[in-house]
Amino acid sequence: MAIAGFLVHAEAGQSERLEAELAEIPGISTFGVHRECYIAAVAEAPGNSMEDLLHRVHGMDGVLTVYVTSMTVEDELVV
Repeated sequence: MAIAGFLVHAEAGQSERLEAELAEIPGISTFGVHRECYIAAVAEAPGNSMEDLLHRVHGMDGVLTVYVTSMTVEDELVV
């Protein structure tokens, strides 16, 4: 499983709705709205589908952009 921390920059007045919608997506946990427009979230998904998941979030109505703050794929690495 890959784990990515990210911020969703929402249009004015859309943060609460978007946070609720994000929390409904399997594999995404939200951690509140900051400064009235940034939703803190973490996604867990297989590494090969993480980009698609983040594109899905970016394409949601009311999302200006998505900032990935951290990502790890350590448990998917084979030694």
